[in-house]
Amino acid sequence: LSMAGLSKEQQSLELTKLASIRYWEWIAAGRRRSIVRSLLEIAQMRDRQLAIRSKAGDVAEFDRQENTRALIMRQGLSVAAQRSLEQSAFELSLYLRDASGNPVIPDESRLGSFDDPSTLPDDSVEVALARRPEVKRLIDQRQQIDIELRLQKNQLLPAFDLGFAVSGDIGNAARPAAASLGPTEFEVNAMLDVPLLFRAATGRIQVVEASRVKLEAQLRLTRDRITIEISDLRSAARAANERIVLARQEVELSAQLEQGERSRFELGDSTLFVVNLREQATAEAQLREVDAVADWHRANAALMAALAIHVTQQLP
Repeated sequence: LSMAGLSKEQQSLELTKLASIRYWEWIAAGRRRSIVRSLLEIAQMRDRQLAIRSKAGDVAEFDRQENTRALIMRQGLSVAAQRSLEQSAFELSLYLRDASGNPVIPDESRLGSFDDPSTLPDDSVEVALARRPEVKRLIDQRQQIDIELRLQKNQLLPAFDLGFAVSGDIGNAARPAAASLGPTEFEVNAMLDVPLLFRAATGRIQVVEASRVKLEAQLRLTRDRITIEISDLRSAARAANERIVLARQEVELSAQLEQGERSRFELGDSTLFVVNLREQATAEAQLREVDAVADWHRANAALMAALAIHVTQQLP
């Protein structure tokens, strides 16, 4: 590829990575809103039940006030979750375009679910370095500098020019003076040019050599940066995967405790405040699971770009 083609490829990888990350952040925001809304619906349903039981004198007014507090708090969380979803949709729209090239805000009806974390690509660092456009561009620049360096060094060598010429008349001469001309003539000449003052040529060589040293340092730094970037992203993905496993265990245990606490409250052995805390703990565990899955997908999208693998994420 040309230099322009390599720059275009690099920009394409970066845009693909950002688009994938924005997509998964949108999916995560939708999942967070769903969790918060479910928490709010529980408080709303309980508020209707407590209103009936409070009039009948079955529960204390204090319990209804506690539920009202939880209801107001969850309404605030729901508003914040809706705002987060809308913001992520706006950011994703920069990478969704219609036929005219205008941004398209994704409809909430197209919100999909998280793909379960899969196996990470196992491409080696060497393969990734061979594919990365910025590495290719630096290697091409180094080749150009090597050509320039050979040219400048060639200017220090003696130049030997050899010339050969032949002349003669063809056909009948129409001019009287042509009779005095001799037969066909041959001419051979040679010129040896030996440069004596090398300051200009040597200076140019030093400039080119300095440029090559600088380019080699840039190439090494780029390779090291890519190597570390790939290692870091693999580590981030593995850590996110471990967090997913732990978060799901926490969600399961929190849901069991929540159900148990709700049963105790119905029997009069617990308070609504504790029930609300159990419900909140379950929701927070679910949110942590969402964060862990989103982190895995973000790390995977960045890893794909680091390995120079083009992946297009389609909306459902």
